[in-house]
Amino acid sequence: MYDFHKKELKNAETLSNSSAQSLSFLNNCLHFVVGYSNGSLVLFDSKTLKALKTIEKAHSSKNGEAVNSIVEIKNSNENSAPALPFFATGGADSLLKIFEHNLYLVAERSTISKEDAERINSEPILAKK
Repeated sequence: MYDFHKKELKNAETLSNSSAQSLSFLNNCLHFVVGYSNGSLVLFDSKTLKALKTIEKAHSSKNGEAVNSIVEIKNSNENSAPALPFFATGGADSLLKIFEHNLYLVAERSTISKEDAERINSEPILAKK
């Protein structure tokens, strides 16, 4: 990310052998997600620019492309409820996928493990050709 006030590159997160193809801001710009040509999605904190979560192989690569678009899913009436914790991606594999990005998922230890919560949050809930 480029800091226009200091006129310098603040952070340059990259994945090896992959280039960024798409970007979308989420949660009123508190986070952003980047789609890469290897099919990965990376969720970042907008303030610290730290990678919070990586979803490997969200889309299959085809002709050097993978994640062509990312769109935050919003409520139609922004005054009625908080933002929905979902974003949709479109890929070169001809799939549309919807992901949940609720980083604040609260669960009791007895009902769900941390690994299960991470798996649930990173799995697509819809995939259609």
